[in-house]
Amino acid sequence: MDGIYVLTLNGDVLVKRIEFDSANRPIKISSENPRYPDVGVLPKDYENIEIHGKVVAWFHCHPY
Repeated sequence: MDGIYVLTLNGDVLVKRIEFDSANRPIKISSENPRYPDVGVLPKDYENIEIHGKVVAWFHCHPY
């Protein structure tokens, strides 16, 4: 199920958008910040990723 997840990738803890492709089985990891490139994780590299959980809600503090 696509969404925003907390994950560890190559030892770094991240909060990123993940898209799963059930046909080809790669995982696409992207940032909301366009300065960071998308990362693709192939099945042979699955040992380098650990998904801790899906973000179901977040809160923003607005200055107004």
